[in-house]
This record gives sequence, structure tokens and C-alpha cells, in this order.
Amino acid sequence: RGPIALTLPPGNDPRPLYVADLGGERVLQFTPDGVYQRQFRPPLGSEAFQGLRDVFLDANQRLYVLTTKALYRYELPPE
Repeated sequence: RGPIALTLPPGNDPRPLYVADLGGERVLQFTPDGVYQRQFRPPLGSEAFQGLRDVFLDANQRLYVLTTKALYRYELPPE
């Protein structure tokens, strides 16, 4: 509903890309071809993704989510 940031895998890696969705307070995962795969949301009642600002994926499959209040790090589960 409100894409605000995009992160691509490092180099020419064919891993998925991630989009921070401010309006939906979630991070969406897409294939390199742009096909939706899954979403990541905080638990119900959590305010973790309020004020979503940026998203970054490192070479070790850790997803960093920046909000106006904090920086969160997630170990991505296997697909």
C-alpha cells in the first residue's frame, strides 16, 4: 500500500528482493523476476514496523528493518 524502500541481494546473486511497505507495516519478498513470495510482519499487537523507513539484506541472509524508533535485525528463515 505504500512501498518506501527496496533492497536487492549483494552482487549478481539470484536471491529474492525485499520491499518495505510503510502503509501495510510489513516487508514483502519477491523473486528476482518480481513474483510475490511471502511477507514478514511483526506479531499482532506489536508496533515494531510502525514508522517503517528502510530495509537492507546483508550477505549472510540477515534482514535489517529501520523504523523511526529502532533498527531490527532478523535471521531469515529458509524458503
